[in-house]
Amino acid sequence: MGLHNNHAASKLKRILTIICVIKDAKGRASVKEIDTRLKGYGIVVSMRTVQRDLQSMQEHGVPVYGDNCNPQGWCIDTKNPLSRVVGGRAMDRYRLQRLADKKVEREEAKNYQNKQLNS
Repeated sequence: MGLHNNHAASKLKRILTIICVIKDAKGRASVKEIDTRLKGYGIVVSMRTVQRDLQSMQEHGVPVYGDNCNPQGWCIDTKNPLSRVVGGRAMDRYRLQRLADKKVEREEAKNYQNKQLNS
């Protein structure tokens, strides 16, 4: 049961991060751009997984859509009423929490390195 919950939590984290990446792109983001940004956040998945996540998000009512260009870009559907939720304060708080988490991780890594050097 714990493994399933961990997988669901990591998928939710990945999906929320994908939304933030698209929002930050100010228009559109390609799967390759999304994949690169995810890796920067320490989320390592295949580009095919990113494609499946985007398609699943679209199928389940998350206001994202592919623009059918080559390469395909993904955008927030601003005409969808849910885009206010995706583009709103809740996502900004999520992004700030992610940044704070990254800062804590960097500080912990630095403290660990210092501890190793002093040992």
